[in-house]
Amino acid sequence: MSTPDQQGELDGFCGLYSICNAVGELWPESMDRARRDELANHIFAAIGPKNEAMMRRDGASVLLMQRMMIAAVLFSKKRLRDRLTYRAPFLHYRGVKRFEHWWDDVAGFAGGDKAVAIIGLTQPYQHWTCISEINISRAILKDSAGEKAMTFGDTGFTGSGKGHEVDWHQTFV
Repeated sequence: MSTPDQQGELDGFCGLYSICNAVGELWPESMDRARRDELANHIFAAIGPKNEAMMRRDGASVLLMQRMMIAAVLFSKKRLRDRLTYRAPFLHYRGVKRFEHWWDDVAGFAGGDKAVAIIGLTQPYQHWTCISEINISRAILKDSAGEKAMTFGDTGFTGSGKGHEVDWHQTFV
């Protein structure tokens, strides 16, 4: 009996999906299927065919995620007539000492009604995902693999041995 492919095994577009899902969470009334496709095509045009091919093969680096986020910002201004903003608050940190501090910070950044986070997981596999809701005990992830919960107790930084491991540098809010 064969095992089914998981999201990301056939292409490395989880970063693109996480951005489209984040924008869809922020503007659910405006981001129907056609508008999500339009956003994805806008991002592909912005990054160019070389980066698209590289992402299909290897996934999205932090730098490519930043380029795609800039494209999403321009899309939101032009097509949604609203302003998407983002930042990468941990990108240049030398070290976040404790996982619970990172979790609390992300909850503070992304805990509002019009706020989400995009994070890079390193376990159970390399993956970008969108946090649509976060509180003291769990985060709700929305990505191309569906909606699922990530609990605080089963999550840690890369190398922690937990079921979900986060690379704290890879956090966009």
